[in-house]
Amino acid sequence: MKKSFWIIALFSFQLIWSQTKIASATLELKKGSEYQKLMQIHHSKTDELFVSASDKEKITLFKFNRALFLADRLQAPKQKSYSNQLGHSFLENGETVLYFSSDDSKKIMAFTFDFNNQKTTAHLFSIPFKDELLITQFSTNNRFYMLSHNRYEKHLKCYVLEGNSYQEILLNFSDYKANLTKNNMIPVVDYIEKSSVEVIDNTIFNPLYSGAYKVKLYPQNDKVVLTLDSSSVLTQVLEIDLNSFEISEKAFPQPELGDVIGNSNSFLFQDKLFQINANAEQLVLTIQDYAQQESPIHYRFNSTENADFKNSPFLLQTGNKPVKELKNSKKFLSRLQNKSAGITVYKSENDFLLTVGGTNMVLSTESLVFGSLFSVGSVLASGEVYIPELYGDQIPQNLFFECRLDATFKPEKLSFSPLATDYVSYFLEEHSSISVYHLIKYHDFYLMSYYDAKEKQLQLRKFEDGYPEKF
Repeated sequence: MKKSFWIIALFSFQLIWSQTKIASATLELKKGSEYQKLMQIHHSKTDELFVSASDKEKITLFKFNRALFLADRLQAPKQKSYSNQLGHSFLENGETVLYFSSDDSKKIMAFTFDFNNQKTTAHLFSIPFKDELLITQFSTNNRFYMLSHNRYEKHLKCYVLEGNSYQEILLNFSDYKANLTKNNMIPVVDYIEKSSVEVIDNTIFNPLYSGAYKVKLYPQNDKVVLTLDSSSVLTQVLEIDLNSFEISEKAFPQPELGDVIGNSNSFLFQDKLFQINANAEQLVLTIQDYAQQESPIHYRFNSTENADFKNSPFLLQTGNKPVKELKNSKKFLSRLQNKSAGITVYKSENDFLLTVGGTNMVLSTESLVFGSLFSVGSVLASGEVYIPELYGDQIPQNLFFECRLDATFKPEKLSFSPLATDYVSYFLEEHSSISVYHLIKYHDFYLMSYYDAKEKQLQLRKFEDGYPEKF
């Protein structure tokens, strides 16, 4: 009991030093959590920060200069029928446009904020989505993009939103097939439609469940990269140029695991593609040069030996229950066969932090309250701390181990330091008056904007990885 007290006290003291209040502004959002939305937007060209806070009646856009001092704010009336916050675009004249949609995403309200002339305008337009399934959406390159698929066609549609209008572009994927097995191939667009697409932001820590998606989309300014792990044979990569909208393809083979089909996935980080492939007998971690100019790096272990390159034990976490340690490689590999394999990569200072394993939903007979997970495998997504909902009696189960690699991708036997996301999770748990928040990577630290319902304020707070220097 005394030991637990000192652990909590130690973490609380570190939290004080590891986070800093940056700014605050008066704000009152109407009650109704389903209508309260908050979004941070970093303008990369001007280095300004914009924070959008909205409820069912209004949108307030705060403008912060590059020193994160509050410079201005504008407010616009909003109809509650357009409650879905989509994204944003920036215009060349400096205006900021926020997009909200109806529930079916066919009607979009564009709110334009003109700080130079101190005025706002709202414009309604429609996107037909005839016989189309909306696949995913994302903001990059100062524009907002929506991808859809017409089930009767072999192409995707890309809707590019900028200002009060949109451009419709066909992406022709007719020449590309997805490998399900060596002898079974289907059109890429069919596989993408049947799979959930996860948009990956490489500037933040991504949870293991994000790394378990078979189709991932990586926005990269002037291009978008799609990775498909439809089979254990290879990772298929499709690049979409956002200027010409031409498509190119790369293939990265997975190491063979003998006669038994593997459970595989990949994660693209900077100029490297990280792959895992595993069956009940062995697991192989591969690091490939995305330019395909350098030889792959392989780390592996089998069911009878330990993984020398890992920094943690084999861990199993079910919901918010205490983490369990598995005794050996055989048990880890056996359990991994019933899960969706995944891998994520995060850069902390000069090291690469890898989380390798798998995830799935399991049945529970208990009613669990989801709290923060204080490990590298904790849940955090898309710049926002994500707490899974309870789907009936199902709860998430993560099986994983962690690796720490140096700049040359050699294993380092060093202990892990706390991540900024650990401090964020603890801070949120200790402040119940926070009703809505958004977390982004801002330069070399995390920036969280949140609405404190008790204080009736928008607050900005800085969080950093590692142990505080003053501690």
